[in-house]
Amino acid sequence: MPIKIFRAGVILLGLCVTCSTLIAQDYRPGYIIKNNADSIRGFVRYMGGKNDTRCDFKSSKRSKRTSFKASDLIAYGFDDGRSYISMSLPGPDAPKDKVFVRVVANGPLILYRYDKTFYVKKDSLILLPIPKGKIVDPVEEGGNKMEKKDKRYVAMLNQLIADCQMIADDASYSEGDLMKLVKNYNRCKGYDVEYAKHKPFYRMNIGALGGYVSSNLDIKESAYLPFDPQYTTMDPAKTVIGGISLDISSPRIYDKLFLTLEGWYFNATYLGTDYRGTRLQDITIDVNSIRMFVGLRYNFLHENSTPFFKTGFSGTISQDLDVKSIVEGENALSQVFYEDDVTGTMFLKKAKGFWLSAGYDYLITGKMKAFVEFRFERADGYFGTPINTDSKLNNYSLLLGIRF
Repeated sequence: MPIKIFRAGVILLGLCVTCSTLIAQDYRPGYIIKNNADSIRGFVRYMGGKNDTRCDFKSSKRSKRTSFKASDLIAYGFDDGRSYISMSLPGPDAPKDKVFVRVVANGPLILYRYDKTFYVKKDSLILLPIPKGKIVDPVEEGGNKMEKKDKRYVAMLNQLIADCQMIADDASYSEGDLMKLVKNYNRCKGYDVEYAKHKPFYRMNIGALGGYVSSNLDIKESAYLPFDPQYTTMDPAKTVIGGISLDISSPRIYDKLFLTLEGWYFNATYLGTDYRGTRLQDITIDVNSIRMFVGLRYNFLHENSTPFFKTGFSGTISQDLDVKSIVEGENALSQVFYEDDVTGTMFLKKAKGFWLSAGYDYLITGKMKAFVEFRFERADGYFGTPINTDSKLNNYSLLLGIRF
């Protein structure tokens, strides 16, 4: 048993290392503009919204990586519209050296973002200070100092957009509100441009799945059962399952990581045999359960068709168990006897475990994807108590399904 657990741990570690390697190799079609104004197309490393530190570039997917600092480039970007330019930022807390800032909206009034701070440029680059909650109002009433909400950025924006009779009083210090405000101003000035589409904060994908499961039940010799696990050979249970899935992601934060939820209906029959001399014991274990899986999924590529890796925890929310033990043999008087025993069994109603899997998504049409997945699950078995589990499950599954 420890050897099997060790092997599963080695497999999990290997998959995690592979996943980390592929994360570091997420290069997407894009371009760079050097300081001499030369524009070069290729592949730019995507770092999940943290592309303001450096630019990793490859002329082809198999070529060697070149890293550029902000002082090495004028700009770089991705084919999906996301672009960055190199500049020195104003403000006492700004970095001393040049950095890459993301262009959120372009036009007569430009909106930039660096980390959590926004900047605008009309005639010159202006820092929009992050609100600090409440500040002291410089105007005193009756000799008492008054407090008010920090809306310094609103006052700055109002001055910039006054020529279009617009106000920014209702705009929060968020990318969505500020981008909408700047876009409306640029339209007012007759300069309507395309820029990176604001990604949704969350996205959900539902799916249906089915598959084939081979389930191995290991029982401790100390288990109190109507049969002796030490002398019983249990055959793997082979069954077909069906279920539903739900994947939740946040494209605005990182579009390749998902929270994944699944529910299966699991029905299986385990058969065991204990044959010693003239005594034959047949064991049948029928299981009906609802199995739940909660974990994380990582897509290796940003394309619609991509390999993926998943891992997480599993458990049961409903489980029915029927154990039958039939013994046939001869006693000392050569008389044939027959016994049917189902007493003395301790059942573990709510089992828990862990799982990991790897698979491939394939885009069929629109938002419909087909997938194939291989999964390993190590979980509590059906016998024991919540304190002392007398059995373990090793489940190997081949799954097929669709996602929307």
